[in-house]
Amino acid sequence: MMTTKTLTTTAAAAALTALAITVLQVPSPVGGGYYHLGEIVMMSAACLYGRLIGATAAGLGSALADLLSGYAVWAPVSLIVHGGEGYLIAALDGGSRSYGRRLLALTVGALFMVAGYWLAEWGMFGQAAAVAEIPGNLVQGAIGVAGAMAVLRSLAALKIGAGKGRKRV
Repeated sequence: MMTTKTLTTTAAAAALTALAITVLQVPSPVGGGYYHLGEIVMMSAACLYGRLIGATAAGLGSALADLLSGYAVWAPVSLIVHGGEGYLIAALDGGSRSYGRRLLALTVGALFMVAGYWLAEWGMFGQAAAVAEIPGNLVQGAIGVAGAMAVLRSLAALKIGAGKGRKRV
């Protein structure tokens, strides 16, 4: 059963994810996508709060952003792909403060996101369109990895966030 604290943390992380995606959308020079800061929030939440919050906040927040931004057709894809990304990152990170382990978890999560969108785009638009979107999705993943590493290292330096002695769900 989800506690009030877990529910509110999840809701706040999902809302922050949606906000980070919708407030700044830079069109990708390739394809119809855009770059955003939501990956940073999703990845950071997954590392800080674990699988349940990481997956739920990433999936719901990104799907909500799609709905708010006029990309409703992508909402189910974002729910599944980013939800899986958040879960995978949290599972691989395991609450570690190890630079290498965290970087690996974030990188694998970003590659999962690229693969998930590639598969969805292939099904929706064909192989050529899906392949054309890979570079833009790789850049989006790199933005997330670099930004999340900076956020998480800053929070660790300030001794803020879920770490030793704090429960991750």
